[in-house]
Amino acid sequence: MAARFALSATTLVTGTGKPLAGAKINFFANNTTNDQDTFPTVALSGANVNPLICDADGRVPEAWADDTDLFSIQVLDANDNVIIPTFNDVSFISPFTLSSADVLAALDSNAAAVVINGSQMSGSAYGAFADDLTLTAAGTIDTTAGTTTLGATTIAGGLTVGTGDATLSAGVMSLPAQPCFQARSAGTANVTGNGTVYTVVWGTETFDQASNFSSTTFTAPVTGRYLLTVFVQVNGATAAADTIQVGLLTSNRNYFSGDTNTNSLGSEINVAFSIVVDMDASDTAHVTVTGVGEASNVMDISLESTFSGCLLA
Repeated sequence: MAARFALSATTLVTGTGKPLAGAKINFFANNTTNDQDTFPTVALSGANVNPLICDADGRVPEAWADDTDLFSIQVLDANDNVIIPTFNDVSFISPFTLSSADVLAALDSNAAAVVINGSQMSGSAYGAFADDLTLTAAGTIDTTAGTTTLGATTIAGGLTVGTGDATLSAGVMSLPAQPCFQARSAGTANVTGNGTVYTVVWGTETFDQASNFSSTTFTAPVTGRYLLTVFVQVNGATAAADTIQVGLLTSNRNYFSGDTNTNSLGSEINVAFSIVVDMDASDTAHVTVTGVGEASNVMDISLESTFSGCLLA
């Protein structure tokens, strides 16, 4: 099996840090002064010159050999002065393969920063890429039980975050698990008018992404800021009606439209408002309508009424 010289592609320098341009590395059969071949590639064909000569920057050329070979090695400067005297029993390093589990385990146990293709990652596998990261082939960043933060990131092709959680393609972000809903009224009759506070029943879901809405109530799946929008159309008000108030009631606080004076609006009255609300996980939100002034509950909630919302942040 082919093995690589440990100093391949490294730079030799003097004690003052200057590159050893043209430095020479002699490869001998172990414990002899007989030349022993090295090769420029893993294929082990077409032997290198011996001694191996560093370039103008002191960079050591590639050197490969069979992993069973042992060498005696001597390093000279460009003028054949001895820099490192001959030392024996030198073996080359065999390539090895790590599984993704091996890599993650190594990252997790490494307290120092890890650099992957120029991108720096913290010692934890669930850390941060501080520098630019480029993904040019299919792959996975596993954030199980933790969080990975990416700096400036170039992704060739589409990005999928989790399974069905998010996709990014051609600059368009899709969030199929993001809470987002719209429901339409069931069209209920004679529900308020004499001061009764009616909780609106939404009979039809136009859409309910992530399935967080049911009948009268939206339930927040996660803590965040939600945009909620209410449109209520009330029919059936008579000349006796005084006001209509629409409420949006959430677990943390309640919001109201204010009293809409019905005296000059006729029998069809529209009330609409939107607001960003703070909700904790499992908090709820529902809509109420209160009509005042009628002798009985003669006001209806039109089928045109809607309740909608989505997670903003």
